[in-house]
Amino acid sequence: MLKKKSTILIFLCAVAGIALGVGLLIYGCKIPVPAAEMNFWDVPEYVGGDAFNYMMEASIRGGEIAAATISRAIYICVGSVLALVSTSASVLALLKLSKEETKQAK
Repeated sequence: MLKKKSTILIFLCAVAGIALGVGLLIYGCKIPVPAAEMNFWDVPEYVGGDAFNYMMEASIRGGEIAAATISRAIYICVGSVLALVSTSASVLALLKLSKEETKQAK
């Protein structure tokens, strides 16, 4: 009886892991990545020359794009791995439950 309860608990944790993995996957797909267009007039301070302002804006925009892309990739990868591992755990828990039920039926 105790084995059956622990197996059911493992199955419920696996289902929660699947839900969390799918949630992370969806959240990762919805993270916006900034556009690559630049406007060097948007720099808060004019620091002495249009070319220098353009270089500053390019480095800021590159950092924003890189950070958004990396966080998006991390959320998608972690979500998909968590969903796959949780799916495997749930299948194993269901197999274990079915074996226990067939043993009890005999």
